[in-house]
Amino acid sequence: MLTSLVCNGVFDKFPELQFAIIESGFSWLPHLLWRFDQNYRSLHLEIPWVKQLPSKHILERVKFSTQPTEDFSAANWLRLIDMLGTDRLFVFSTDYPHWDFDAPEESIPAELPADLRRRILYENARDLYARKLGADL
Repeated sequence: MLTSLVCNGVFDKFPELQFAIIESGFSWLPHLLWRFDQNYRSLHLEIPWVKQLPSKHILERVKFSTQPTEDFSAANWLRLIDMLGTDRLFVFSTDYPHWDFDAPEESIPAELPADLRRRILYENARDLYARKLGADL
């Protein structure tokens, strides 16, 4: 679905569109962005309506829910954020009321810096919905 959004020009046609992808994990994302950009550079004539690198579209316009989190340690979270170059992609989700829901104190490592935890648990979702609503939350 994510590759279709980019390759079909959805983000180019709707420049204000923000998108949230839920329940897909995200450890695959650095590889996808790298590979997607490599293929775009060599095959961009196949999709001339896409005006910028796929990674730029995704990093600026898409959020990923933390449920299910791939049981990341704090070190793995920091490594992933470093590979992606941003901490603004992840929005906390619980999957409540399912029996295997993710409690915030268990799914986001306490060892992460407080500002990063706050960004994942609250600020990224606030920014996503504030833009959608045209509000300043």
